[in-house]
Amino acid sequence: MLLQGKDATEEFEPIHPPDTLEKYLDKSKHLGPVDMSSVAKVEVIESPEEKERQERLERIPLLEQCYNLLDFEAVARRVMKRTAWGYYSSAADDEIVGPSLFPWRGLC
Repeated sequence: MLLQGKDATEEFEPIHPPDTLEKYLDKSKHLGPVDMSSVAKVEVIESPEEKERQERLERIPLLEQCYNLLDFEAVARRVMKRTAWGYYSSAADDEIVGPSLFPWRGLC
């Protein structure tokens, strides 16, 4: 309820596929496009944490520099928003517990 009545796009998009609302929201709840001029503008103040994350994004390695899943995970942990990383690293998207999904971690 933290974002109730506010534009939650910035929090919603990193953890939801683009078709989430069309796929899961009942058609009777589809009210049409939002007139963005009617939405209150919220001044976003970039936190020091977000500023650091943006700087890490500028230094993201090339795809060719990631050789295995551990490399991809390390990059994701550094550049994803904390809430998005928490969601995906907990395996919430497919409801499979993270450690059981990655048995190879014990081999590294």
